[in-house]
Amino acid sequence: MPDLKSERLQFLRSAGALLVAVACVAGCVLPPEKSQPERSWTAPAEFDQPAGTDTGLVSRTAPLSNMPWQQYFTDSQLQALINKALQHNRDLRATAARVMQAQKAYGIQYAVGLPQINAGAGANRAGLTDNSAFFGIPAVNSGYQVGLSMVSWELDFWGRVQDLRDSAMQQFLSADANRRAATLSLIAQVAQTYIGLGRSDEQIELARAQVLNREESLRFTQRRVDTGAAAPVELTTAKLLLNQAKTTLVALQQGRAEQWQAMNLLVGGGMTSLSKITLSTQAWPEVPAGVPSDLLKSRPDIMAAEHQLQAMQANVSAARAAFFPRITLTALGGVSSNQFSQLFDGGNGTWMFSPQISLPIFDGGARQSNHELQTWRRTESLAQYEKAIQAAFREVNDALSNTHWLKQRLELSTADRVQQQERARVAKSRFQAGSTPYQDVLEAQRDQLQVEQALIQARGAWISSRINLYAALGGGSALLANTVSTSVSPTAH
Repeated sequence: MPDLKSERLQFLRSAGALLVAVACVAGCVLPPEKSQPERSWTAPAEFDQPAGTDTGLVSRTAPLSNMPWQQYFTDSQLQALINKALQHNRDLRATAARVMQAQKAYGIQYAVGLPQINAGAGANRAGLTDNSAFFGIPAVNSGYQVGLSMVSWELDFWGRVQDLRDSAMQQFLSADANRRAATLSLIAQVAQTYIGLGRSDEQIELARAQVLNREESLRFTQRRVDTGAAAPVELTTAKLLLNQAKTTLVALQQGRAEQWQAMNLLVGGGMTSLSKITLSTQAWPEVPAGVPSDLLKSRPDIMAAEHQLQAMQANVSAARAAFFPRITLTALGGVSSNQFSQLFDGGNGTWMFSPQISLPIFDGGARQSNHELQTWRRTESLAQYEKAIQAAFREVNDALSNTHWLKQRLELSTADRVQQQERARVAKSRFQAGSTPYQDVLEAQRDQLQVEQALIQARGAWISSRINLYAALGGGSALLANTVSTSVSPTAH
């Protein structure tokens, strides 16, 4: 009888020797290890600020990512629109579905590193014909088997499977960060469109008042021409000004209709009438910009690019590990019997253990090309990561600058309106007293309209800059994980 223990030891020694030999061969063809590519751009220590910027905007406080959007956008009607958009916006649903895809892809890759156990059962029946049977006696043989098998489980000595698993995890984290970036962008878009509707409503109201004023001026001019107190050219001028006012009103109404449809698309349809939006009563809390290092942790688009870079680095490591031998184990165990009734009672135990070591000797340079491909993809991801950081800093600096200068513009426009209102009042009083021609009144009213329109534009632009600043600083992004559910049913319509 052979010594079973000695055979097993000899088998393990042979397998170990083969593993060492293959590893030596792999070391000869393995590409040199490359470190992470160095970043060619570093974040500045401070944000660029115009002279005289409010200190509250650049205070070194906690990142703005911890401020909920409900705390910044305090208008109840706007909050309702944002909530509706977060629930029904189709782009956001698609983004959430991509997160779930990445999560399931990670689940698949995670399962690759685990042993796969299969249960199996089989039966066979074979017979010999009269001519081929022993002594001419037909024979029929039956066999039954049942057992468990482990199918090609790879021993991850070199970390290839773990690297691919890490890559899938980073892809999932990148997709989730992109979802939060899309959510923040959607909130900002709804707020911007809401402010645009309010600006259009105020401009339309002003244009309608101007049309009424021009109609009154036309009637007044008509009476003066009829009595011979004015030349016919003044009547032509009055009609021209009325047509200009009506044209402006129609253009504003057209623009508002487009903004309404844009809002309807953002919230997923079903828009109803809105209450009057008054821009001058909108409350906006101070937004601390914090320090540049906070931005790297607050902006979800930067975090998405960073996770993507880490995923590419894991792919490079996996491509490098492909030069090492792959060691897989296959095993099975169970029972077999010629009689089904004796399969579990008197059946014979069967087992098989089959370790395998494989290393491609010649593959036409496929592994080398794949390693270089993943390296270049990592280089691309690094460039995209640095670009995301640079773009984020530009957006913050632009938003801070615009907030500063547009606030001054708003203050000047407010002062201009006060002066222009006084000018129009004086011109009308002097005309009624007969000391100035009616043309002065028309010019004063026209200038007043321009100043009022400029004030509305300045106020809307300043509010828009505050929204951009909130989004540029990653406002509330740390809390967006619980804002939108990523559990999107694949069969939902």
